[in-house]
Amino acid sequence: MTVVLALGFMGTVALIGAIGLFAQLLRARGGIITDATIVDSEITRTSGMSVQRAGRMLPTAAPVVEFTDGTGTTHRVTSSLGGARLPVIGTRVRVSYRPEHPEKAIVLDVPGQAPAKWVFLVVGLACLTGAVLVAVH
Repeated sequence: MTVVLALGFMGTVALIGAIGLFAQLLRARGGIITDATIVDSEITRTSGMSVQRAGRMLPTAAPVVEFTDGTGTTHRVTSSLGGARLPVIGTRVRVSYRPEHPEKAIVLDVPGQAPAKWVFLVVGLACLTGAVLVAVH
């Protein structure tokens, strides 16, 4: 019973993570997609947003990007997704924005995040399948 609960919990957490990552893409639908450049990073030092390694908390870094909208105006936005590695300044990424609110643009391809969507999904499905199989037998 403990194995079923553990696998079910891990699977649920992984699937929630995958849903969160894919939800970003759904929010971007219908927007104008354009290129942007990473110009800075925003470091978050709160413990709730940090990654724990070797018993210590490491800050997360979200890329700050600049892009030019259809009217020629330059905008700067910070990605809602970050990681333990500093983003490389000058890296090109894509953003999606709505002409009426370009300041709310969504960074679509945060470097290093694309594989995470699939890892979360595969691990989540594997854990949930394992929980079901253990519970049935």
